[in-house]
Amino acid sequence: MAAVKVIKNVALVGASGNLGPSILNVLLASNLFSITVLTRPTSKHQFPSNVTVLPVDYSSHASLTTALTGQDAVIALFGAESADLQLPLLDAAIAAGVRRFIPSDFGSDTHNELVKSLPVFAKKIEVQNAVVERAAKGLIEYTQIINGPFLDWGFTNGFLADPGKKTVLLIDGGDVVISGTTREHIGTAVLGVLTHPEETKNRAVYVNNSDITQNEAVEIGKKLVGSEGWVETHAKSADLEAEAWADLKAQKFDGKLWVYFIYKAIFGDGYGGKFEGKDNALLGVPVFSKDDLEKAIKEALSEAAR
Repeated sequence: MAAVKVIKNVALVGASGNLGPSILNVLLASNLFSITVLTRPTSKHQFPSNVTVLPVDYSSHASLTTALTGQDAVIALFGAESADLQLPLLDAAIAAGVRRFIPSDFGSDTHNELVKSLPVFAKKIEVQNAVVERAAKGLIEYTQIINGPFLDWGFTNGFLADPGKKTVLLIDGGDVVISGTTREHIGTAVLGVLTHPEETKNRAVYVNNSDITQNEAVEIGKKLVGSEGWVETHAKSADLEAEAWADLKAQKFDGKLWVYFIYKAIFGDGYGGKFEGKDNALLGVPVFSKDDLEKAIKEALSEAAR
């Protein structure tokens, strides 16, 4: 029986965004991989000296293919504004002989039919379908990582609650239970995928650190920054979704449009915002106690304040 080839050379694309640095740090700390980061030629971002940095022309198939030659795995970490770059990246990875492609999911369950109906996820679904189709032909392998919202980011950017400003927008009363993962442990999940290539081949994996409600998030916030002076407002996810659809129809592409659709995906009934972290054990992602969660949030707030 032939030995399974180990994933050694890993390319990250979009490593300077909200999630990229955490994944990069986890992979570097493991000392298991040779890491290459693809950047735009105009990028000024600095990376550790033990990372190979390759400027690429994302509009050039030849440039991408050359950069990915010799890589065992590619991790796409694009934000919504750059989601269109995933399909050229996928085809270049295939041309370069890359084994494993990890698309830029890292959020809501895009296998949920209600989530699929929201336009904010249209590009993810398109990429998902393309990856599955190419994998079915034996051209490449893939793993999707479903981790819910970023728990730490949810406190530093006000998505769950904003302890820095002592404000919160409570969706559907604030008692909807959702599942989420810190960015560090999304990195842990990526590490687990790369070190368990056969167990994670051509499927979605599901991980989360904790289930939480927004009211519980506010309790943690008050414990960390004090209970005085908080301002709470309320909204219904159905109303936010309706407003988002109206803005989309009117071509009003402001920041709230996509955020409101994401609120619906996370808090809406039947959208799978609460899910089982059925791959936690395989990938080494811990389940948080209440103390663990408070510690993670405290660390995130301290880091954001620096």
